[in-house]
Amino acid sequence: MITVRKLEYTSDTKKVLHDVNLRIETGETVSIMGVSGSGKTTLLKIIAGLVCPDSGQVFIAKDDIASMSEDDVNKVRRKLGVVFQYGALFDSLTVYDNVAFALKRYADLSKTEIDDIVEEKLTLVGLPGTQKMMPSQLSGGMQKRVGMARAIAMNPDVLLYDEPTSGLDPVMTGIIDDLMDEMHHKLGVTSVIVSHALPSIFRISDRIAMLHDGSIMAFGTPDEIKGSDDPIVRQFIRGESKGPIQPGHIA
Repeated sequence: MITVRKLEYTSDTKKVLHDVNLRIETGETVSIMGVSGSGKTTLLKIIAGLVCPDSGQVFIAKDDIASMSEDDVNKVRRKLGVVFQYGALFDSLTVYDNVAFALKRYADLSKTEIDDIVEEKLTLVGLPGTQKMMPSQLSGGMQKRVGMARAIAMNPDVLLYDEPTSGLDPVMTGIIDDLMDEMHHKLGVTSVIVSHALPSIFRISDRIAMLHDGSIMAFGTPDEIKGSDDPIVRQFIRGESKGPIQPGHIA
């Protein structure tokens, strides 16, 4: 479903991503982990078509979005749902209008059909009957779940998550983990998750990629990553202060 080949990206004068290669199979849940500033969110934005790489290829199914025009990339984006960090809801819109945002613009549907889809997606994330509420009336966990409902409104093939449990307490983190896993199985989507939350990563991922110094230096199942003898991987998953990862690697 997603293939990244020889990806390069520089921001200002800093090399953010270098020779990134990644293949994610249809229906997989793949998490991308690494220290702050390692390029995780940038990689996710490139996969989403929100940032254009300097060179390389990024295939969504058979479409290389890195070589497409903006109009063609916009068409491919409709196959993707993005759950942004902290929800990123439109503050001036109700929950209904947030979830219906793409449906109103890109889907040829009646109001009744949109109403039904919004109710269905909100029910799926455990928030039925919240359509008239404003984002300011929602807790952080509720905002995350509305963001997830918005991301699945167009029935995407791929769901991209940027730090989906950031800022949440352990109980709500578990709820969001369960919800991501449930949506993965119910909707049959391919999921890509950028996260620092190691318990969540090891719990819900089919495979895990570790990004370090702008390159993927480990990729495997949770058991393979846990059993890695690479000192960088070991230090990161153990949270040790001493090792090859030094403050200069951390933004």
